[in-house]
Amino acid sequence: MKKITLLIGTFAGSLLLALDASAAGKIDFKKDIASILEKRCIECHGPDKKKGGLRLHTKDEAVQDEIITPGKPDESEVYARIVLPKDDDDIMPPKGDPLTTAEQQKIKDWISQGAIWPSGFVIGGAALAKKEEGPGPAATPDEKKAIAELEKAGVSVRQIAQKLNWTYVNLRVIGSKFDAKVFAQLARVQTLQELNAAGVNLTAADIANIGKLKNLKRLHLEHTTVDDKTLAPVKNLANLEYLNLFNTKVTDAGLNQLASLKKLKSLYLFQTKTTGKGVAALKKQMPKTYIDTGWDLKELEKIKAEIKAREEARKKKEEEEKKKAEAKKKADAEAKKKAEAKKKAEAKKKADAEAKKKAEAEAKKKAEAAKKKPAAKKPAAKKPAPKKAAPKKKADDKKK
Repeated sequence: MKKITLLIGTFAGSLLLALDASAAGKIDFKKDIASILEKRCIECHGPDKKKGGLRLHTKDEAVQDEIITPGKPDESEVYARIVLPKDDDDIMPPKGDPLTTAEQQKIKDWISQGAIWPSGFVIGGAALAKKEEGPGPAATPDEKKAIAELEKAGVSVRQIAQKLNWTYVNLRVIGSKFDAKVFAQLARVQTLQELNAAGVNLTAADIANIGKLKNLKRLHLEHTTVDDKTLAPVKNLANLEYLNLFNTKVTDAGLNQLASLKKLKSLYLFQTKTTGKGVAALKKQMPKTYIDTGWDLKELEKIKAEIKAREEARKKKEEEEKKKAEAKKKADAEAKKKAEAKKKAEAKKKADAEAKKKAEAEAKKKAEAAKKKPAAKKPAAKKPAPKKAAPKKKADDKKK
């Protein structure tokens, strides 16, 4: 099987082939997405199992750079895997039928619309409450006071799930700059199991305070200025299971400090200063730890190219179908126009023929009527008036 190391194994959630998100309605995470993730994903990517180092029961775990990138399905590896052809070795889920077209479209649209995940919402929260190490200790008065101070600073400390006292904090969604007092207060919240400080401007003192969180299990330090020196306090987090150092300045020397984290299950080192030799050495010391140095970029580019090619083919097909439909519509309109013109011409021809026939009938009728009518009598000729006799010459004339 081809390998893209950031996500190895089954991801039972799904996303769809690129369809036009502009036509999609508003996606409701709780109604449209949570049920799909819980039904198809959490078994392998939930609180108890992290195939490929991936969890999908909380927003902090699922929605992060290059796994699920809000607003950019084509830049999310999850999406890249899901849209592969059904018979491809890397398609997810690798077994069983893919999601229905409707379910796939919902998740694709969800990412396109920003991958909105309600704050504090946990997939399979009830099951998580049963599987965690008990409900957790109740907050002490000092811890409650620290939480109140954090709330004033705009930092929310939330329960991981209902019926659990364990908490988590996501600084990433709030900002990148925090007063040193924030981390001093965080150090007092001993129920804290998850801390997302990705992209936050951290000082050595800040990380020193993080190192005091003895119950911390999951820590995001990606996109920070953490280096070998400032990373040192992290080795004190004996219960740490997940550590993300993506895009930091940590080198092989920094890795040596992590060997004492016996419970660490997943470590992300993509785009760090570490080397293959240093990672190999750490793997010998921590054989049960999944160490991710990033996916094969050439393979990812190939997948993206395949996605782009399929998208372009889809658009080309749609354009061709649209042109055919428009050509047919135009041809139908022309045919209709010709049919109407022909019908009109035939109607005129018929009307002209009927008019001619009527005129001929009228003429014939007049002719027949003229034949039947008796001839008029000619008036009698007038007799010429009798000529008057020439007057006799007078006798006097004779005498002359």
